[in-house]
Amino acid sequence: MSRMYLAIVNRGKAEVVIKHARSMGIEEGTVLLGEGTVRSKVLEPLGLNQTQKEIVMLPVTKEQDQLIHQEISEKLKFDQRNKGIAFSIPFKRWTKESTSFSLEEEDFSSSLIMTIVEKGKGRDIIKAARKAKARGGTLIHGRGAGVPQDYYFPIQVEPQKDTVLIVIQKDKKEEVQKSIEEAINSETDGIVFTLPVVATSGIFEDRMGEKLSKIKGGRE
Repeated sequence: MSRMYLAIVNRGKAEVVIKHARSMGIEEGTVLLGEGTVRSKVLEPLGLNQTQKEIVMLPVTKEQDQLIHQEISEKLKFDQRNKGIAFSIPFKRWTKESTSFSLEEEDFSSSLIMTIVEKGKGRDIIKAARKAKARGGTLIHGRGAGVPQDYYFPIQVEPQKDTVLIVIQKDKKEEVQKSIEEAINSETDGIVFTLPVVATSGIFEDRMGEKLSKIKGGRE
């Protein structure tokens, strides 16, 4: 089973991820430019809550995935707010010899909600997701973006389109997806779909859950 490792990092940090991946024997990868959003009562009214991001996509094995999550998280300090996040989804690489796209079942506690809308509508999708208590998302503008053609992976970013990536805990997925679908139906044309996330690092909700578990464990 292969995985696609995606790291969303501050602009200029993709090179750190790529160099580390190469040291692990991971030679292939793609970098996309995007925008992240920071929740701030001070910055949002001023329009300063958008941050420039780089999205690094790396095809990895399950063993490489576990290692790169740990090492990149430590190197780029994903345990701190707004330093970056990473997540992995299962995927199958297409070759001429491939006869099926079936994937093995894997446990997952998070989901990736992907929404593709007309250019300029991506921020409306992020607002809709926040109404359902999502923390935010990453916006990819279509022009100049893309992925290698031999990957069976449904990120085909079209020109003049916005693609929004939101990683959410599985138990919150339906509420957030419903809010996004309502925004699409009422305001713009677009599509939304979800993919399973089999590993994460730097996701704030996950860190809060770990802290709460430690507190409860200590009290017991």
